[in-house]
Amino acid sequence: MDKQAHPFPTYYGPPLPAVLQLWNPRHYGLLLLWVFFQPSRLKHYLWQADPDLYRAAGWRFFCGAACAIPPTAI
Repeated sequence: MDKQAHPFPTYYGPPLPAVLQLWNPRHYGLLLLWVFFQPSRLKHYLWQADPDLYRAAGWRFFCGAACAIPPTAI
């Protein structure tokens, strides 16, 4: 069976910030709002920020390529 990449659903809503800034208190509020009340917006933000990271599963989601064990290490 051939797997085809499906486009992510279109986001309709207020504009998402391009980057969450560490020193912007409004972004902390946005993040809390997304986590607890609007998880679909958090998913859209993660997709917008890095689609490959969004598709990652398990430990790769948290540490990316740093978690990859080279085959010669085993």
